[in-house]
Amino acid sequence: MALKKLDERHYRVIELLLEGVKTNRQIAEEVGVHYNTITNWQKDELFQREFKRTLQTHTQPKLRLLIDSMIANAITEGNAAMAKLVLQMNDMLTDKVEVKQTGDSDNVNREELRARLESLRSQTDK
Repeated sequence: MALKKLDERHYRVIELLLEGVKTNRQIAEEVGVHYNTITNWQKDELFQREFKRTLQTHTQPKLRLLIDSMIANAITEGNAAMAKLVLQMNDMLTDKVEVKQTGDSDNVNREELRARLESLRSQTDK
């Protein structure tokens, strides 16, 4: 049965889950519910939304520290995967994009294309 509203027990369970110290059974005992209730709450959409919101609230202040440590790891350890992740997070690296050629490549005016390239090169050399 879907939750319509969360009460103080739900919020206490969320806090205890975020602490990551106790099992579901221990949390259930502390808040006075059956341990299966904790599992059922964790599957509930409203509970999940509130859990994620609370998690974001708790982690937001530490986000800058996390990113700084990721950058340091990428640099000091030469961790390419970490460097890639940091670049992707900052929209500085995109996934591979496939380009499909359309049109008639046989009818390309190669001389016109060469002239345009030469014009662009001369502009960048200035």
